[in-house]
Amino acid sequence: MTLKELKRPGEAGREESGLLVVFGLESESLLESEFTQAKAGLLDWRQRRGPACGLVYFVFSGQPALHDFAEALFRDVYESETELAPLLQSVEVQVALLGEDGQPVKQFVLPPGGQRPSASSA
Repeated sequence: MTLKELKRPGEAGREESGLLVVFGLESESLLESEFTQAKAGLLDWRQRRGPACGLVYFVFSGQPALHDFAEALFRDVYESETELAPLLQSVEVQVALLGEDGQPVKQFVLPPGGQRPSASSA
């Protein structure tokens, strides 16, 4: 799992902070463990950047057989994880599921406010 902070222009010329979170899909148990590590990074990012937080971009790359598990785990965290759900629902969230070749298989965006996703399959 890799975390990388990003910057992008925000409203009224203010800079927005984003966070790229990349997971390698090797096994269900490893993904669950990496999500626990990512939680600490996400909460730290929110603590440091506060209202400048604007985007979290999750990338799940690897075995297509694990895509459904990864998406279900992500949705569970987004909808009901005690500390992360409020954070994730307050920013734009982009999710990409990539095949082993790095090509997009499925992508969706969750706008701030916990609205339903707009999805696209590649």
